Amino acid sequence: MYRNIGKLLSANVFAQVLGLLIYPILTRLFAPEDFGLLNLFLSIGGILTLLATSEYQSAVLLPKQEQEAAGVARVALLLMGAWILLIALTIPFSSPIATLFKAPELACCYWLLVPYVAAMGAWAVYNAWLTRRKAFGQISVYQLNQSASGVLTKLLFGWIGWLRSGLIISSVLAPFIA
Repeated sequence: MYRNIGKLLSANVFAQVLGLLIYPILTRLFAPEDFGLLNLFLSIGGILTLLATSEYQSAVLLPKQEQEAAGVARVALLLMGAWILLIALTIPFSSPIATLFKAPELACCYWLLVPYVAAMGAWAVYNAWLTRRKAFGQISVYQLNQSASGVLTKLLFGWIGWLRSGLIISSVLAPFIA
């Protein structure tokens, strides 16, 4: 038990430290407005991910039989697919939605909510499945890979000049790369 706790804790701590070390560089590459847009995007994406999964991933841990747990995971993924389709249908209205949030810059990146919610929702279900199977090493590797790929893509996009959308694109790419 303590070994598994150590795996998860050390991966999480390393990922956090990596971010803390790199963020001073990122603040030189990106403007405060870029970070504000990123935080708005991540907030909207986080809420939509919660709605899309409806926390069904937590139910993956409950059944005693693997087949029942797999069925719950499938239901969670189907529900998430329906929500992603619903989010995709709102893309034509991205400008009015961005205006509603008083962030017109959001309109150009709004479509990225679809792959972001898909990646984060799928990870939530898969993370529950890995937790059920006690595959904490795989969870740790994912956390490290996501953190490293997020930091590296943010640095890359900052250096090549993809400013406003670079932070958001890297946040969408990181879960797929991991």
